[in-house]
Amino acid sequence: MLKTLLINTLLKEARSRSLLFLGIFNIIILLVMVTVVKLLGENTLAQEGLSVVGGGVMGIYFLVINWWITILAYLLGTSAIASDLRSGIVSQLVSFPIPRWQYILVRIVGVWIIVLGFYFVSNFLGGFVFSVITGVEVSFGGAIVAFLINLLPLLAAITLAVFLSLYIQRIFAFVLCSFLSVIVQISTSGITKIGLERALSEFDLYKSIGLFFHFLFPHVSVWSNYASSFIFGTEASFNSMFEVPHLVVITMVWIGLISFIFKKKEL
Repeated sequence: MLKTLLINTLLKEARSRSLLFLGIFNIIILLVMVTVVKLLGENTLAQEGLSVVGGGVMGIYFLVINWWITILAYLLGTSAIASDLRSGIVSQLVSFPIPRWQYILVRIVGVWIIVLGFYFVSNFLGGFVFSVITGVEVSFGGAIVAFLINLLPLLAAITLAVFLSLYIQRIFAFVLCSFLSVIVQISTSGITKIGLERALSEFDLYKSIGLFFHFLFPHVSVWSNYASSFIFGTEASFNSMFEVPHLVVITMVWIGLISFIFKKKEL
């Protein structure tokens, strides 16, 4: 039954217009970058210079994908369960002999697989096509590291979107996810700058709000920025001793909270 539900989730989300739109947008970006590199190669640059420029252009493409993929996670997350509630199909699904928490987990994991699949294809198929057309050798090292780093943060982003979509309409849930991502990044940067011990010791209203967002929400933007640093080989502030356990725990907490709320929900 769980396998059937997972396949149903994959098929449902694969037909998403958001996925189609971002896929078309990625193709357009790739074609523009290929055209730019081809024009430069034909007119101004020697092969050595073309390789440098081509590598930089492809790095920008990887960076765009790294940014877009979080948006896709929010978009698909807001429809994972909310669409079942709107259509009324959820009452049929939960009537099958599976616990509600398993239904929620399968829906979230199904969306996660779709997002990761889109991420993988956009990065590596795009890079391969770029290399074949332009003749520029593409380095996938940074993109591979970025992909691996983003695995769990994308799951956390989907989970947050699912939770918000239980209470507000999809478009507002998406906007709120994006807004919270920015707020969490600001609060995390501020706390990192002054230090957690000082933030806790010099407690006031401003710091209490920052700590609230810092501890109770996934640091999706922080992870995304860290992943992007590997694409261009730049430095990024990242406290792995805190961020890794925090992301694991907060993702489990949000999934547990969704399961608890959904268990009490009248369907």
